[in-house]
Amino acid sequence: MKLKRALVGLLLVAILGTATLLVVQPKEAQAGFRSEDTEDLVAYLEGDAALNLKLMALDALRRKTESGIEADIDGVARGDDLRLALFATTALGKKGTSTAKTKLKGIVEDGELTKKLRKMAMTAIAVHFKDTDDLTYLESKSKSDSELKDHYKWLKKHVYGK
Repeated sequence: MKLKRALVGLLLVAILGTATLLVVQPKEAQAGFRSEDTEDLVAYLEGDAALNLKLMALDALRRKTESGIEADIDGVARGDDLRLALFATTALGKKGTSTAKTKLKGIVEDGELTKKLRKMAMTAIAVHFKDTDDLTYLESKSKSDSELKDHYKWLKKHVYGK
């Protein structure tokens, strides 16, 4: 009888101790690992599922706080499915981190990608970051291409109000 009470007590202490550690640790401290769930989401995005299901998986991936998520989303943005790539570019913008912004700039600068995807990256930078330094950056990266330059002018007027 005493052994059962002791085991129940130990179990409660272990559960409460673990829960306390998880609550007390900031998300940045918890973000140092890559969960199996994240690996499953990335694998799902690379599979043959329907677009609407992939979009749900992409949104779940975007909400993750683990390190390296931006690289996974960037990989999707550079993938073969243009529709999914456009949504992944938007997801990078919604992520709102400096790493995501760097990934978006990489997409803008990559002349091998479609102009549609590059314009989406420009839009994500403008809408989700709205930094006047980014306006200068976008202008410099769109000078040599008339289609990108037209999009830059549209962003300057409609997003930045200039």
